[in-house]
Parts: sequence; structure tokens; C-alpha cells
Amino acid sequence: MIVSDSNIKKELDLKEFEKTSLHLERCFKEWLLENYGLLSSLSYTAFPVMVHHITWHIHYRMQKENFKKAALIVFDGMSLDNWIIIKRHLNQSKIWILEENLSFAWIPTMTYISRQAIFSGQVPAYFADTFFSTDNDENHWKRFWMDKGFRADSIYYMRNIKHFDENGLEELVKNPKARILGLVVNMIDDLAHGGQLLLSGMHQDIKLWLKEGGLERFLLKLSAGGYEIYITSDHGNISAVCQGRIQEGLGVDQAESRVRIYEKSKSHDSALQTFKAFKWKGYGLPPDYNYIICDDNFAYGKYNEKIICHGGTSIEEVIVPFVHVRKGA
Repeated sequence: MIVSDSNIKKELDLKEFEKTSLHLERCFKEWLLENYGLLSSLSYTAFPVMVHHITWHIHYRMQKENFKKAALIVFDGMSLDNWIIIKRHLNQSKIWILEENLSFAWIPTMTYISRQAIFSGQVPAYFADTFFSTDNDENHWKRFWMDKGFRADSIYYMRNIKHFDENGLEELVKNPKARILGLVVNMIDDLAHGGQLLLSGMHQDIKLWLKEGGLERFLLKLSAGGYEIYITSDHGNISAVCQGRIQEGLGVDQAESRVRIYEKSKSHDSALQTFKAFKWKGYGLPPDYNYIICDDNFAYGKYNEKIICHGGTSIEEVIVPFVHVRKGA
């Protein structure tokens, strides 16, 4: 087959892009190994450096700027490229002011680690008893704000939001007692793990979802209700190539295909010797486990299968948006 010059150029550009991307990911990993342990104690006043700083930052802003109501929307599994699609959609209406910053997710980039950190305002080592579950997010959230002096009946939490028409959501926003809302949107994570066309298909699915208009209508309701609105994510996602199945370890479902967690008493030698992987130092994590993370863009799973997943140390998984959303005059 004769290949046109444009096709050759496109192929060469793709290879160069992949080469550069891999170089950046490896540099980022080395930076994390040297510096990640220092991040958790940095100041959260300007912006939340890590996701467990988010609740502290919002409380600080409430005191400093004297606003009475705040809503935090956590998009489960939303990476920066996913956020850019949402941002472009919101900018089309020209009514939203977006104050954007970036935060570090907790590594391993698992929902039950990083999302608990968001709603508790704590380093994961402090919620070791609930480490492998998100069922305590609501309790974490309410405890944080009650410790800051808010009444229990002014603090609310809701998860499994997909289209913003779920039962009770509108009533929650209109509740005259409500001052603090913690909301989890699961749509992007569902699209990531349910899609068959990887990133390109996922991006199209997000655009179709946004065209429903549910997100923007909900933001308008929050704004009309006097809420300061914050959007963030617990972790991002990456397109990975599976390097083979591995059975042992905790956290073995598809959503965490990039990492295996072993109790300290169990051997993790095969995970390191058989696969391209490394042992994470476990900064801020419960000390009872070893954390074995896949290198580069590899995952555990059926050999050579391509999937969208998370759990690792890539830029796409670790760096997440933190956005203050306000309606313009």
C-alpha cells in the first residue's frame, strides 16, 4: 500500500508524541519519589496543594470572604482532559467565571483513598479503619464541618449523581437549613470503565452527556440558592496496556488495575519480578501494607488488552482540577 506524505507525517508525529509523553511520565515519577512526601504539610490557604486540603481551603475561604453556603462537587475519576471538555462546554454560555487551580491526588490513585481524603480533610493514615471503603464519606464530611462549628442539620452529602435529576437533589438545594453540600458525580468514572473505544470514545460520551444540560442547570440552581460552588476530582484516569493477570493482593477490581496492595506479612515479590512495576514508598498511608504500582502506562489484566484505569502515578492520574465556579453579573 502506498502511504501518503500526510499519513507518514501523522505517524511520525504520533510516535514522537508517545516518546515525549513517556519521558515526561518517567520524569514525573522520579519527581514524586523525591518530593511527594513533602506536599501534605504545605499551606492550603492560596489553593489546596493536595486533595485532603480541599475542605480546609473552602472553610478558610468561607471565613475570609464571609460567605455562608458552599457546595463541593466531586467528579469521581475526572482527569484534566475530561475537565477541559467540561470547561469548554461551560464557557460556551459565557456566564461562568472559573477560578482554576490544580491539586495532587493521593497515591495510589484509588477512589477509596483519595475521595475519603477529600471528605475527611485527613491524610489517609488517619482513616486506616475505613481505608478500603467509601461508605464513610458522609460521616467524614459531616464530622469535619461539625468540628468547625456547623450544625448537623446544615450539612448534607449525596453520591451516585449522574444526570442531576436524581430524587432528592433539588429538594436538597432548596432546603433552607442547608449550608454545606458534598456531592459525588459518578458519570465520568462510569464512562471510563464502561467504554469500549478508550479515550476518544470517552471524550465523545462526555460531550453527549453535557448536551443533556443537566450539569449547567444544576449549577444555576446552586448559584441561585446562594452557594459558592467548587468542582474537583479524587483522581484522574489513563489509557493503559495490560501486561498480564495477577490474582493476589487487595484492590483487584478493574478500576484499580494499576496497583496491587499487600499486607506486610504477604510476599509481593512476584508482582515486582514478573511485571513492570515498582514499590511505592507509601507516604501518608497506613503502614500495614505494601503498595505495588505498574510502571509507565501498564496495568494488570488480560495480556495486551487496552483499558482506561487508574491507581498509578501518571500525570493524568495524579494531577486533578480544583475549580471555583461563579456566575458572572
